[in-house]
Amino acid sequence: MIIDTHMHIYPDFLAPKAMSRIGGVSAAPTCTDGTMDGTLKMMDEQGVSFGLLLHIATEPRQQHNVNNFAAESMQNSNGRFYSFGSVHPDAEDAVDELYRIKELGLRGVKLHPYYQDFDMEGKNAVKVYETCRALGLPIAFHMGFDPVEPGVMRASPRVLSQLIFAMPDLTVIAAHMGGMGCSDEVGMYLCGKTVYIDTAYSAQPRASSPDAHRELLLAHDPSLILFGSDAPWSAPAAEWEYLKSLGLPEEWLPGIAYKNAARLLGIEAGLIDDCGK
Repeated sequence: MIIDTHMHIYPDFLAPKAMSRIGGVSAAPTCTDGTMDGTLKMMDEQGVSFGLLLHIATEPRQQHNVNNFAAESMQNSNGRFYSFGSVHPDAEDAVDELYRIKELGLRGVKLHPYYQDFDMEGKNAVKVYETCRALGLPIAFHMGFDPVEPGVMRASPRVLSQLIFAMPDLTVIAAHMGGMGCSDEVGMYLCGKTVYIDTAYSAQPRASSPDAHRELLLAHDPSLILFGSDAPWSAPAAEWEYLKSLGLPEEWLPGIAYKNAARLLGIEAGLIDDCGK
């Protein structure tokens, strides 16, 4: 069984535009058409039982619609999708929207310092962190570099380590092996800390670094490693094969594949058993 903790979909009417725009920046091959139906079909083909959708409000005015779509995606997937919502840290109603995210039953919040153009250490961002901590909402951060701004570091593992130290009871997910393109910094500041590391997009040539990825994962708590693909920008099957190729202890693989994610998302054991049959 596999639970993919890093996936993206778009409304049907918006998917072609989003795929063209983001694909043009990332230059990544795609594994779906970006729609819910297309993604569910791909999951069936590649053996993914459940997916965690990470939605992003790239502008303050998008929050409400993004979170409505996040909730609808979860409700209309026949139990296959779980969703994180999103707020824009610079939105005047960001705190109110976090309360609505909780009411909608969304499982957490996704923040992307590049797409949202915010300072991880800024006062508005800190207010979001504090509210998420109070509401028990995990935060998934895009970490490390991003193709949208080559050579610019807006999502530093060092900064994230300071947040983890300041708010030890906030649940944090550091995407892309803890930081795309900065494994040394991940090893220095995040490995061994109480932070989830997701493995998304690691198989892609621009992000692949087997020796570094093996070293940092072996230095981390295996109960805090989550499998992710970053679909539609990388295929779950390719990402899982890459992860298995790293030579991690065999007994770690079930936890990474689904057990850690099931615990984080509150997926009932009965659902896991049913999908495993």
